[in-house]
Amino acid sequence: SIDTNNIMSTIFKAPKIMVHPIDVTTDTTTNTDATKANIIASDVTTGATKDDATHLLPHRRSTDGGHGPSHTSSRPVLSYGIVIFLMINRSINLVLYKAFTTFSYYFSQYFGMNYTLFALIAVMNFPGNLLNIAVVPYYHQYKVRYVIIVFEIVLAGCCLLILPFHSVAGLLVVRLLTGFAITAVRSEVNATLGAFTKGSRRTNAISIVEMSFGFSAMGFLVVGTVLEYFGWRTFFAGSAVLIACIAAVSWFVIPAWHMDHSATEQLQKKAKKKYSYSQLREALTHYRLQLVFVSIFLNKVARNAFYYTFSKWLYEQYGLGPQQAGYVTLTVAAGCLVGTTIVPFIV
Repeated sequence: SIDTNNIMSTIFKAPKIMVHPIDVTTDTTTNTDATKANIIASDVTTGATKDDATHLLPHRRSTDGGHGPSHTSSRPVLSYGIVIFLMINRSINLVLYKAFTTFSYYFSQYFGMNYTLFALIAVMNFPGNLLNIAVVPYYHQYKVRYVIIVFEIVLAGCCLLILPFHSVAGLLVVRLLTGFAITAVRSEVNATLGAFTKGSRRTNAISIVEMSFGFSAMGFLVVGTVLEYFGWRTFFAGSAVLIACIAAVSWFVIPAWHMDHSATEQLQKKAKKKYSYSQLREALTHYRLQLVFVSIFLNKVARNAFYYTFSKWLYEQYGLGPQQAGYVTLTVAAGCLVGTTIVPFIV
């Protein structure tokens, strides 16, 4: 006989976030459990107010093996309203993150800059991503809510800095800071999802947040329309105002919590021991893994080459403006959805 459950679990694998869910109580026993889980809630360790817990829902579970009535436990979970807010936040950040590449030719024309030079400036988001890796241990010492708000404010400030400082040096710095801030917010959002969701709720939460890619594609329509009819200054000024509003709302909806720094370091040491450089090098000696590595590398090259020449090709070959480029971007998003939903069933 065929084990249907086994087949379905093989096809649909629940995504994982390497942050354990937290337990929030006032007794010392549960505090020890929370420490073992590598997470400490701020209303336990830092004396935060009860308002911090109002952003979360109580988790209902049974304490006698599932045979008795369920009751409200001490472990809080994120409401789906907060998850949707995090998805919207990520969508807006993705739009700003990729607008420089999707509309790169139009921006180079607006700024009176050589297109190749502007393309080099646009890729400065990658050093910003690497900068985030080096800085993570430092901002993990603070509450995640405050970290998200600070980096959202940095992102809004970068949008405003472009208005007077759209020279080569100014755009280099702004693009670097933009990539850094967006990556930092994304990592903190993922950590929050991992800390306050578990099981099927975590799977549903991640699925909702991943919808940000589809929403960001629709956001390109808005970007193209604004650039076409209102200009690039309105786009960046409006982006700064919108991101500032997101930061303000974050203060009220994102729970105040922080990671246990010592426990996080222990977890990182275990991960390094489990996935060492020597093991990675040994794995890459296999022929099939080498092909996978090369194929992924070529895919990244082709995808970035497409995005960085996309707008120039549309303008020079077909005379299309930013709004029309936004419509064409929807087909790219539709292709991504087909690749992630239909192709796995075929394969």
